Amino acid sequence: MSLFVQSQKFLDLVLNKARDRHGLIRSYLTYPEGNPLTPEWCAKNVFGNEYEAFNDTILGDHFGLPWHQYYMYEDANWCAGRLIVSQANRYRATNDISAKVGADAGFEHLSWVWERGLEYEPGWVAKPYGGMRNEYAIDKCYHETSVDQTIMPGLGVWRYAVDFGDKDAVEKAGRYLAAQADWWIRNDYKYVYAGVPSSGIGAAAHGQDPENTGAPYASDMKVMVPMHAAYKLTGEKRFLKEVKKRIGNCIDADVLKLKNRHHGEIKEWFLWAETAEYFLLESELAGDADWLGLIEGYWRAAKTAINPDYTFTEMGYFNSDTWSLERYKPGASNNMHALGGWQTDVKNNWITALFASLATLAYKYRLDEEAGELCLKILGNMDEDHIVRNIDEDGDKLRESVRYRTHITCIETVTSWIDAYWRARLVGILDE
Repeated sequence: MSLFVQSQKFLDLVLNKARDRHGLIRSYLTYPEGNPLTPEWCAKNVFGNEYEAFNDTILGDHFGLPWHQYYMYEDANWCAGRLIVSQANRYRATNDISAKVGADAGFEHLSWVWERGLEYEPGWVAKPYGGMRNEYAIDKCYHETSVDQTIMPGLGVWRYAVDFGDKDAVEKAGRYLAAQADWWIRNDYKYVYAGVPSSGIGAAAHGQDPENTGAPYASDMKVMVPMHAAYKLTGEKRFLKEVKKRIGNCIDADVLKLKNRHHGEIKEWFLWAETAEYFLLESELAGDADWLGLIEGYWRAAKTAINPDYTFTEMGYFNSDTWSLERYKPGASNNMHALGGWQTDVKNNWITALFASLATLAYKYRLDEEAGELCLKILGNMDEDHIVRNIDEDGDKLRESVRYRTHITCIETVTSWIDAYWRARLVGILDE
């Protein structure tokens, strides 16, 4: 099967299986059927029942909704944003306006979420648990936000406006991004994540500032890129001023470069690379930092985590002496904050797909002559048999309560693969 045909099959899965009847894109489905999660499925596949596994995490009883309604929509906004980006890259690669069909689906999803937030608290971009309808409406059920609810939906809305938007869509996207930017500024970047006070910027939120000195951190870029996009779409200079201040702090503190013992997560390194490219190509800060050097550093570190079968583990620790990712020890983690499998060397298909996208940046900017070949090998290895969240061949790297992740369809993986494929087409790694 050609990679193009695979991309169309994956897109069909997203548009015709992952979307609920109201148009929201679920992040997890049954495997291999691709059906919505149900209490019956949870009772059969999740340790104990759908509530016991939920309560076995740090989230506890905090959410107050059935586990399947939580998990199906936990990363739904990510999937919608990444779908838009993938189809925007498809359009740039082919000039085929049919790419707008998928982009429209993602924008419809994010518009619903943003509009509900505007009704509840202007700028609040919530994870749409339960579809945010009926008993799960935003004013009747707990809905959290996070930095990932800024960068991925923000990039999606931005790319929709730039690549597909008519006058009304551009105005709407600008209004959404401006509302979210103002929300962050108004709340001094503070928010509650799973019942725990957190911050959208700064090293402390990532365990890198134990004394809570207010030091900046590379992940600050994930909030600042959508804020800069808000400036570009609205012309509101207060957003540009804030971005220059915050990114300037990161540059002055030299925190955009990887540091020894940094929490090493390939998802983060790809997002840092993606946001660095944004600042290089789209902002007034292009000359303020060595953005290409940063991208190369993220790439070189991530490349050390590749497995012989061209899969990747989720995270580890960064070693600046060897410029490599040190893997966590094998075996199931008992760290409750790890939610089961994060601090092990279990393989993760979503992370593998994101590495393929990172490889396209390394190829585009001629940072590594092996990048294109690696991208193609990864894309070629991933088909319908490689869209579950985790691969655990020995069955000992995930706690029992989260072993369902080895047999659950992960739409984050699917949308990330689609994006990597069209990025590869766009930069010339393949032509079919």
